[in-house]
Amino acid sequence: MKNLLFLLAIPALGFLASCGADDEDSPKPTITVNSGPGLTSADGNASIGSEVTFEVIALSNDKKIKSMSLSLSTNGGAAGVIADSIVGEKTATWRVAQAISGSTGDVLTFTFTAVDNNGQSDAKSITLNVKAPTKVLEHNVSSQKVYNIQGEELGAYDLNTETAKKTSDLDANKDLLDLTPATAEFSKSWGSGHGTSKFSKVTSASIFTNATTTTDLEDEWDKVSATATSTVEDIATGDYILVKTGQADVSFDIFIIKVTEVFETTSDNFDYIEFSYKGG
Repeated sequence: MKNLLFLLAIPALGFLASCGADDEDSPKPTITVNSGPGLTSADGNASIGSEVTFEVIALSNDKKIKSMSLSLSTNGGAAGVIADSIVGEKTATWRVAQAISGSTGDVLTFTFTAVDNNGQSDAKSITLNVKAPTKVLEHNVSSQKVYNIQGEELGAYDLNTETAKKTSDLDANKDLLDLTPATAEFSKSWGSGHGTSKFSKVTSASIFTNATTTTDLEDEWDKVSATATSTVEDIATGDYILVKTGQADVSFDIFIIKVTEVFETTSDNFDYIEFSYKGG
């Protein structure tokens, strides 16, 4: 009797193993991203405050699509589900509208995933670069100064509010910060109090002269962003400097600075860099 039970068990184990193999070998569903008027179907750009519409078709190559989901990853971070739908059909068309938010320069990756009843899945992603809506630049300011921070004058500056800042002011509002050490001569270098400003010197005066819209500055920043640094050194009269402050709570964070004078003293720490700028 024991031998009979043992023989009967063998086909049962084989049946279970074959079931597992069938699940693994089951066909995957297929996702297609639709294109057409009003639809976003490929990688590209999207303006803050705009709305993009996606439309996808999920096809089960086995039985039925169980569910569909849309996840979002920002700047390569962890993805989170922002929309989902229970399906239960062999073919499903899903249209989703999504508002664009974030900061200029963010990279948003939208991923659609379809899961079949057999557990298999397919995914398609669309990547959008966040841009500011095109508008006329708000700031066109001249004769501003950042002083030697070791002296009595104001050694920092908030580009968004057009105001110089003293040492005791919040670092979060210091887009430009003089970097002169206590034991050294005037450094003619800038960083930022909040640590998120990025700088790049540019050689063409026309960038400053011709900049009239946010798109103008975004286009120029895209050319230098890969090599921008958190400090800018050896600032000289006639330099042109692109700055992206990285502040999330402002409407636009790219500026072009024209250095109009670098003034150095010998002993009283009243050195300064004078500049004009556009942006915002």
